[in-house]
This record gives sequence, structure tokens and C-alpha cells, in this order.
Amino acid sequence: NYNRILLIISILILPIAINIMDLIACETRIICLTAIGYFIFYLLIVLVIDKYLNINYLKNIFVITISVLIFTISLSSNAEAMARNDVHNNFYTETLLTLNKAQAIEGYSKDKKWMFNDIYRYTSPLTNLSIGFASKEYETYDNFLGLNGIAIFYKRFHGIDIELVDEDTYHYIINTNEYKEMELNEIKIINNIIVVKVSNNTL
Repeated sequence: NYNRILLIISILILPIAINIMDLIACETRIICLTAIGYFIFYLLIVLVIDKYLNINYLKNIFVITISVLIFTISLSSNAEAMARNDVHNNFYTETLLTLNKAQAIEGYSKDKKWMFNDIYRYTSPLTNLSIGFASKEYETYDNFLGLNGIAIFYKRFHGIDIELVDEDTYHYIINTNEYKEMELNEIKIINNIIVVKVSNNTL
């Protein structure tokens, strides 16, 4: 009777256990590290069947089902890692091409400051095979601070130190006629600043 009461209580509080991260950290997105509640649900099924049911074929069905789920999660995790690597490789290629183009323009100097109008946005096609949110993220943050990530990337992976303009200068540049006349992916020196138009967006 004691075990049955505990089982009933466990089933009743199961929704709370599954969604505990949404309750204690509302902005947290579910990943493997925060999804223990979801896994516990399948463990509970196995325990209940093992304790209260003596039907072997039913046990086998549940074991096979859970094994398939675990295998699927494993494949999804691999897809997420591959998607992140794809995003990184794309970012590396884009920043390297930008560096080569910037060094080729007239008036280029390594002492000049840089300005990117936007971050590099790329979503891997492998994202559709992943259940993790990380595969949908860009290489840098999707805001003005994300531009600092570009500078850090250049230093870490290209061995180049670039200094970015501050936010006030950024907004001043994007409102100039010279910037507005720039084509997509064009690089131009405006007010002695190397300006890179990554997209038609602004931050």
C-alpha cells in the first residue's frame, strides 16, 4: 500500500517534475542538461512495468521503444554538434574573405578601426535534424555586443587584432549617405573607418 501511494503521488506531481526548469528558471531553454524531468518519465515507466506487470512481451515493447528514443536522441545530439561545426566553418570562411577584401582596398591600414553593420547570419541545413536550440544559434550574439565576437574571432582564428567602433560611431556611420549607397558585401572606408556591409540589416 505504501508503494502504491508513493506511485500515485509520483504520477500526480509528474507534470511539476517535468517542467521544473520552466518554474524555477523561466527563461531557460530545454537542452540535455536541463531535461532530466523528461528522461525520468521513461524511467518511471520502466520501474512500474518491472514491479507491477509480469507480462514479458509488454516489457520488451517498452524496452525497445525507449531504446529507439535513446538512439534518436543520440543521433540528434550528433546532428547538433555537426550543425554547430558547420556554422563555425561558415563564419571562418566569411571573416577570412572579408579580411582579404579589406586588405585589398585602397587606403587600408591595420591601424584603422572597423565597423560591421551586422553579424554574420547563417543557419545550417543540419538544424532540421537536431532538437537542440544551440544548432539554431549564430556564431556570435544577435545584438550589438555580438560584433565584439567578430573581433575576438579574428584574433583567435586569423591572428589579426581589429578594433571596432563604439555604438555612437556605429549609428553615425549607418546614417551617412556613403553607407546608404554601399552594396551588399561591399567594404568601404568612411571617415577613416573600414566599414563592412554584411547584410541589409542594422543592429
